[in-house]
Amino acid sequence: MKVILSEFSDPAWVRAVERMQQARAWQPVLWVAEQNVKMAVESAFPECRFLNRVDAIRMAPPAGVDTGRAVVGPELLNATAYYQLQAIKMMARMDNDGASFTAEQRMDYFHNLLSFWQVVLDELQPDLVVFLESPHVIYDYALYALCCFRNIETRMFVRTKIGDYVAPTARFEHGPESISRAMAEINAAGYDTALLQRSLPDAMVAEVERIKGDFASGMETTAKGQIDHYNKRAERLVLKHYGNLLKDIVRLKLDWLRKTLSGDTLHKSTYLKSPQAASPREWMTKYQYKKAKVQGRRLRYGNEQSYSRYAIMPDLAAPYIYFPLHFQPERSTCPDGGWFVDQRLAIANLSAVLPAGWKIYVREHPASFIATSHAGRGHMLRPKGFYDDLVALGNVELVGMGVDPFSLTDNAKAVATVTGTAGWESVVRGRPALVFGAPWYRDCPGVYHADVGAEELSRIIENIADGNCVAEDEIYRFLLAVHRSCIACRISTRIRTQPLDTPDNVEKLVALLTGSEAVCDA
Repeated sequence: MKVILSEFSDPAWVRAVERMQQARAWQPVLWVAEQNVKMAVESAFPECRFLNRVDAIRMAPPAGVDTGRAVVGPELLNATAYYQLQAIKMMARMDNDGASFTAEQRMDYFHNLLSFWQVVLDELQPDLVVFLESPHVIYDYALYALCCFRNIETRMFVRTKIGDYVAPTARFEHGPESISRAMAEINAAGYDTALLQRSLPDAMVAEVERIKGDFASGMETTAKGQIDHYNKRAERLVLKHYGNLLKDIVRLKLDWLRKTLSGDTLHKSTYLKSPQAASPREWMTKYQYKKAKVQGRRLRYGNEQSYSRYAIMPDLAAPYIYFPLHFQPERSTCPDGGWFVDQRLAIANLSAVLPAGWKIYVREHPASFIATSHAGRGHMLRPKGFYDDLVALGNVELVGMGVDPFSLTDNAKAVATVTGTAGWESVVRGRPALVFGAPWYRDCPGVYHADVGAEELSRIIENIADGNCVAEDEIYRFLLAVHRSCIACRISTRIRTQPLDTPDNVEKLVALLTGSEAVCDA
């Protein structure tokens, strides 16, 4: 079986695929990942071509593959129209200022990606394409679109927020199907709460109890750290901003002088599009990259000021739906959110069907305003006027960042999100959740699918208004479904600090790779 692997950048996966080669006759023909795994891949699979992920974004062909163009005809364009719309939104992560990558250029880039990957697929003829997670780095999304069009088998993995549990799936658009099947079997068996708890690992039960706690002990560690980081910097925001602005001016002047005297070099580890380039094929220079980071800081500061002008202390006694915004750009909304990658659309749909007197309390994700790690891109899908559009709906209010998120959850009629962890926390704490995308907990009791028409969405709101709460035993049934259908393992060192390359974890990675054999249909 010829296999293409995308975004597997840890050597542990090389060992796992070696096992698949022995047990299932896997023949890796292309491996797209970060440069650090190149030597391990070439040593284990001498016949496999390796392609650096940034080179894939720039459409540099794998070694030995013809660089000629393939026809992108009407049949392919019609079949991939939805994917094109999603990819255009996804390309925001390449457009630092919202003005360097026009709609025309984005469409042209997607068409070029389709042509590029058609040539690669024609040359390599894979039987299976495996993605680490739902494809979201643009090059891999175009590859996924072609796999669906050509009925090439795909596989990917969905990380839950319950320990290290991971579900294999063929498609990401509807959540992990294996959890749904396990849930149906458990419901048919008729377990009571006590038996459910005895059937679960202690760590799973402890996880639920943690989420039921107060904000200090119950909030997810990463999210709490971002909130604490934001609150600390907010105390001295204005002085800090102008101090950074002065530093930025001095640094850019020095960088410009170095560039002028010794020449500028290319920055080959970023996939930001150069402002002057007509195509993403061209590399951004190091000076352009540094200038883009400074520009991003200023844009985030402007967004924060705009948000602060509207932010209020909410009336928690009023009837409301709580909508915590996602950080963007990120996989959780694009592509996992489908049409609702623009969260304004989800909020507007809710706004149109709310009963009189109800509010939607919207709270920004704290990472949207800070520049730590990958979070330094929080301005890319918050265009000018984003918050103005929300407030203009009339029954939408922006909530101050200092408000305890669990208080907003516990007093809400429901929590609405695209795919966020806040929806899972909501049902665990007994409140219903409305989801507009495909989160891992999509089939959990108490979760309503809000990606529906106005009439059905109105019925959902009526059910919520009647005071429907989520029973504890229903949560335990779902946990048991996760326990039975998922594999507890670490799939990425970026996400988990523990090493992947242990014998036990590699064994589990092999189990993931032998998962769902379903075919992706267009």
